[in-house]
Amino acid sequence: MAPSVGERLLKRNGQLVRLRLRARRYASTGHNIVGRLPGHGPERIAVAAHYDTAAGVPGATDNASGTAVLLALCEAFAATGRHRFGLDFIAYGAEEYGRHEGNLGDVAYVRANPDTVGRTQAVVEVDCVGTVAAPLTVHVLGWPTARQREKEEVLGILRPYPNCVVDDRSEQPSARTAFHLPGVPALAFLDDYSRLPIHTAQDTIALMRREALAVAAEVVAAALSSLLS
Repeated sequence: MAPSVGERLLKRNGQLVRLRLRARRYASTGHNIVGRLPGHGPERIAVAAHYDTAAGVPGATDNASGTAVLLALCEAFAATGRHRFGLDFIAYGAEEYGRHEGNLGDVAYVRANPDTVGRTQAVVEVDCVGTVAAPLTVHVLGWPTARQREKEEVLGILRPYPNCVVDDRSEQPSARTAFHLPGVPALAFLDDYSRLPIHTAQDTIALMRREALAVAAEVVAAALSSLLS
């Protein structure tokens, strides 16, 4: 709603009000952009970020920041030759829509690529990073007991970074990631939404620091290198 409507509502604090919200459904077309690097075997690692944002807002942190890191990783790893696993770099759209059935862009990817999804060993997702508001946080999601050693090796690389917070609460389901592959463990690099004015006109590049974005790319690259080894 417009700011003027919010101001009117604040003046009616504690009173019963009636709002009429005008909305409509319409047909549209979304796109996912995928770049693939071959590996020495058939298994894959997915690296993902959504490139869309809410309608009518700049979307600098949510999620031009993650898209920038995704592109930097794609360029860096494409220059290093083949790795143990192949890499799928996925910039997906329509993340801000379809929340009752998952985000439309990643759901479309999963449905269209069942064979690739079945060979994916882990997902690394980047969303809202490089901000002045919060340290980089990595959420550890859905790692099975049989792969705990692998997870600890990755976290052992990440914990020494002074500006990286590891959130390893075991109760977090893998479906908490926006780009969730069925049964695939994930590392979601995500700054604290509550401290960022996402989906507003204030989500501009002023909220970001070049140094923080570079650190985010470095940390995500370190995690990805560990998974590939």
